[in-house]
Amino acid sequence: MSYIPFDSIVSTLERLYPCTGIKHLDDNIAMSKKLSVLLKEFISHLEYEDIHYIIDLYQIYPVDLKEIVDDEKHLVVYFGYPHIKAEEKLEHIKKYAREKDWTRQTSDKQMIDIINVFILENQLMYEECKKVNYRFF
Repeated sequence: MSYIPFDSIVSTLERLYPCTGIKHLDDNIAMSKKLSVLLKEFISHLEYEDIHYIIDLYQIYPVDLKEIVDDEKHLVVYFGYPHIKAEEKLEHIKKYAREKDWTRQTSDKQMIDIINVFILENQLMYEECKKVNYRFF
């Protein structure tokens, strides 16, 4: 089983191929649509090579993922925090941060702003998961 952190693919494209328009902390709804096209092609190659995989990603919304993933062949599970306060999430982030994590160089104020955006996105993903019948924890 191969573990694939999709965030690394996004980071690579953002740094090496900015012309794709793929990047972090942008219009994530539009980014989800772009990345779902990439993921669909990526999955087709993994399947062609008979590679079993787990793809860890947050960038693609459930309604977009539903369009590209075969529910008969794939298990889709979302994990998130739609019902947490930003300050509480910040404490979790600080507690488990590694020395090299970008969060260590980001002020608490900036982190709270970012976390609030993530909470809103998690709320949207939670609602979308209910619509498309994906599990959300």
